Amino acid sequence: MSERALVQLATRQHGLVTTQQAAQLGFDRGSVTSAVAKGRWRRAGIGVLALGATPATLHQRTLAAVLSIGEAWASHSTAARVWGWEVRHARVEVIVPGGRKVERRNVRVHRSTRLDPEDVALADGIPVTSPARTLIDLSGRITVDELATCLDTALRRRQATIDAVDAMVIATQATYGRRPRVLSDLVELRRCAGPAESPLEARVLRVLTQAGVPLPTCQHRITVGVKEYRLDMAWVDAQVFSEADGFEHHESRKAFDADRHRTNHLAAAGWTGVHLTSAFSDDEIVEAVRNVLALAKRPDRRQ
Repeated sequence: MSERALVQLATRQHGLVTTQQAAQLGFDRGSVTSAVAKGRWRRAGIGVLALGATPATLHQRTLAAVLSIGEAWASHSTAARVWGWEVRHARVEVIVPGGRKVERRNVRVHRSTRLDPEDVALADGIPVTSPARTLIDLSGRITVDELATCLDTALRRRQATIDAVDAMVIATQATYGRRPRVLSDLVELRRCAGPAESPLEARVLRVLTQAGVPLPTCQHRITVGVKEYRLDMAWVDAQVFSEADGFEHHESRKAFDADRHRTNHLAAAGWTGVHLTSAFSDDEIVEAVRNVLALAKRPDRRQ
């Protein structure tokens, strides 16, 4: 019996071991009970132990639920948080094959008749629904802008691809809690414009699409003189760019001032900027972009 080996195993599992794993390392029920009574370990779920000194983080609570249930994967908002996406989260959610009936305290258990290999993955040592499946599962319970932000995050971090999400959409029927058509529209928008880098950019893409305004290219790179810039959004042919503006978008006054210098440099090279903030209404965003694009088409602007 080696408690050191048990601790080493726990460090690879967010501070957790199952009682079955403990038994395999020589810890019988009495040894486990004694270790718990002395505070070296604590019970983290049915059949799951946690090192007494480890904090009960979301990752630990999630893996504890998965290990306790067995043949389960973190899902929905919990999966989103494991992937590092910003979503509202209340209690741990997991998904199990449809034929299983299992309950755990403070855990929401979903059942699914379809859990194919492309539906599941492993993230940070935790069995979890794949990014594409997670997006589908979230599509009916969060706002369009929140879903767009999750999609953009997954694409930027290369956790998912446009094609993978598109394939998941095609394989999914609309049901309560799922809106594959909404996700499909967001995917097609990113196929044309690329992923946005902020909730504001995602919102701009959405409202421009709804208004029938030409879409920009997101994160467009341009060289002006010896400097290379990356523009949040760019209408390249019109030489118009837009920034996700606002003082909160900049980490310091120095960064804010540097951004103003960049705007001046781009203006000298013939680019026109349209500054949008989160305080703008949808109509104000559309009006601002339309006006600047219309100005860019004027013959006298190119003279």
